[in-house]
Amino acid sequence: MLRKQLDRQVAPYRTLRPFRPSPGWITAIRRAVGLSANMLANRMGMNRATVVRLEQREVTEEISLKALRMMAEALDCSLLYALVPRQSLEERTRQRATELADAMLASGQQGSRSAGKVASDEVRTRLIDDLLSGDPRRLWQPGD
Repeated sequence: MLRKQLDRQVAPYRTLRPFRPSPGWITAIRRAVGLSANMLANRMGMNRATVVRLEQREVTEEISLKALRMMAEALDCSLLYALVPRQSLEERTRQRATELADAMLASGQQGSRSAGKVASDEVRTRLIDDLLSGDPRRLWQPGD
């Protein structure tokens, strides 16, 4: 249920391509609206050197979310933050269950090649369904 809800919520973001202006969002927006680093610093009650350092940290991806949110607010912007799975969470979970089922069957199938393909497909499908219906944490436990 949670996977499906999250999949629906992040679906619109999956088609977006990440973009960040080369000087960083803070600097680009600050310049676009005509604020100097000094002016922004005054609005925020900090010194110019701190603003410049935060702008640099954004470019090097070392800025904290808290600082980025604070800068966004000072620039009258919203900070959007999201982790967008590359594939749907349902697909990824099913893929992981399939990987585990195949590994489990491979480790327990020595000498059982004479079993019919239909029967083995049914066992595989049932095993995948069992893995998906159980506690999802077991899909990701070390050693599996």
